[in-house]
Amino acid sequence: SGEISQAVELFRRAAKADPANPINQFQLGEALRASGPDSALAAIAAYRRAVTLEPRLVDAHTNLGLTCLAQGFHGEAVESLRQAAALEPEDAGNQANLGIALRETFEPEDAAAALARAHRLAPANPVYGAYLLGMLDEGGFVTAPPAARREMEAAFAREDVDHQALAPAAAVLLRLSPSFQGLLALAASEQTEVLAAAVAGGTFDEEFDNALWAGLLRHSLIMDPELERLHTRLRQVALEEGRLQLASDDFVVERKAHFISALAMQAHRADYLWPESGDEGAMAGVLTKDVVRRLGELGQDGAAVPDPALWHQIIIAACYRPLSEIAGSERLLGVDVAGQPPFLRRLLQQQLFEPTRERTLADTIGRAGDSEAGEAAGQALAGPVPRWASCSLPEPVPLGLRLISRFPDRAPPAFAFQPMRVLLAAAGSGREAIELAAGLPDCEVVAADTRLDNLAYAARMAERYGLENLSFVQAGAADLPALGQKFHLIDSGELLLGEAGAETLALLANLLEPEGVLLANVYSGPARAALAAARDVAAGIVVEPPIERLRNARLSLLETEPPSSLAAWPTFYAQAGATDLLFGLGGTTWELSGLAAAAEAAGLQPLGPDVADPHLAAAYQEHFADDERLENLANWATLESERPELFGTVHRLWCQKAEVPGE
Repeated sequence: SGEISQAVELFRRAAKADPANPINQFQLGEALRASGPDSALAAIAAYRRAVTLEPRLVDAHTNLGLTCLAQGFHGEAVESLRQAAALEPEDAGNQANLGIALRETFEPEDAAAALARAHRLAPANPVYGAYLLGMLDEGGFVTAPPAARREMEAAFAREDVDHQALAPAAAVLLRLSPSFQGLLALAASEQTEVLAAAVAGGTFDEEFDNALWAGLLRHSLIMDPELERLHTRLRQVALEEGRLQLASDDFVVERKAHFISALAMQAHRADYLWPESGDEGAMAGVLTKDVVRRLGELGQDGAAVPDPALWHQIIIAACYRPLSEIAGSERLLGVDVAGQPPFLRRLLQQQLFEPTRERTLADTIGRAGDSEAGEAAGQALAGPVPRWASCSLPEPVPLGLRLISRFPDRAPPAFAFQPMRVLLAAAGSGREAIELAAGLPDCEVVAADTRLDNLAYAARMAERYGLENLSFVQAGAADLPALGQKFHLIDSGELLLGEAGAETLALLANLLEPEGVLLANVYSGPARAALAAARDVAAGIVVEPPIERLRNARLSLLETEPPSSLAAWPTFYAQAGATDLLFGLGGTTWELSGLAAAAEAAGLQPLGPDVADPHLAAAYQEHFADDERLENLANWATLESERPELFGTVHRLWCQKAEVPGE
């Protein structure tokens, strides 16, 4: 364009007037690069001059490398991008750029390492994870590339990382071990005694010391049917040995207590939904009764701390039910935790100390209204949905900037740059509430949910992340007006994923301030189809008790080929969540166009869908180049019907209330 040509001429003159100024050379390179591919070689020359004059100019190294990469100068691209990554090693974009360039020069191990580093640094960016998974798939690896594996191990050793986002790549790296493949093969065999013999003989002890596997078990919810089967079988092996109380080196819990402890943490995170075969449940019950008896005897002979044999039994029992629900476990609260091995400290923290804190926090959470939706107030805590372990807190961004980024032609309301009142309806176990409060630190965020256990879990996590602008209230949709507040921003959370209808949407609209903004969430078309198919399968399973019906229904869905897409939904791994999904009502009727119509009927203006995935945005623009705003809902419906694999579980629709109520 004319403006770019003028910029080129301007910076060319500046570079000529002061040729020793690296910034002038860099800006000339930027203008030349923006003017199109015909000026790429001139841009490369300008960038080269810039980095020669100032070797620490990171952006010049980066853009030199990217321009060279586009021109096919792969060797120089790698060198330039390696310099940028060395200058700013904690920048995920630099690492990803380097990985992409290394892929072009056929250096798969170094490429995987750089992409793993990018994924570790910015796990919330799905693009980096996709790049890494693609590299691991196409790299021809016989074993896991060591540097990439070390990057993932380092990530799972930290607490301030979104481990869940890293879990798919970590699982792929595990599978690149021939020994781990052997474990998977034995777990898939009907001859369970072969796996037990191999474990007892120490064949897989090296894998049980695998730091990446242990980190995955402790810090994420493993949503992988094949790995769930392996973990289920290993739990059976540990139980059988624990029941026999073997006192030899063959006892896997004695040799590898740290691994079985991590397995117990994963069983807890998966809400003990793994299937139990034959008399496994009865065997676990017998073992647990013995644990209860021995806990009751603690201190009677002067020993107030469990001996190793009892610790081993406790670890196995924790693979089948939470320690907090085992009678006498409160005695362990007085144990000198600092004197125990790290794996025991982690297990006690997850299954005793954290639930104890949640019960305390539950007593502090208020209740709004008196509808039936809030009747859970007096019920015992039943387990949050889901038990998420960690998240990456977002950088603070005012709502106004977020709206401008998505809808650049619309002026955001003035309050969007000021402290606001924010409501998250149906907050679940609080991950989204944590992210909302962290991203809007000057705002007052209220998270509501009908389930007290969800809110207590969320409140504990808010304590962990030090969020003081987040409060919790037990309330269903009908109770929300009793809060007595109007809100500038409302996120519907999980509210519209259930049986809620147009009246619920109208209720939310009435809670908005003038010009208030609503982010409404409904299941996508592929998700609705998967949910309906799964409920058809579940309806044909009739066994008692209800937990066995649920386990059998889940197992049927996981063993189909391919497994049901519900296997990728976190709520599928919690008893209450999976029950609602498979045996509940609603959740299959809302469509994006129907949601928009209901929003208009409620006095809201649909602005357009929230599009966080750049690949989805690119696919839309490829199909509908005339809609640069990505706002046409009919187009989105067409794309969803033609390319359902592009869409995730939930559609998020931005809506806004009129400036003056009633207009």
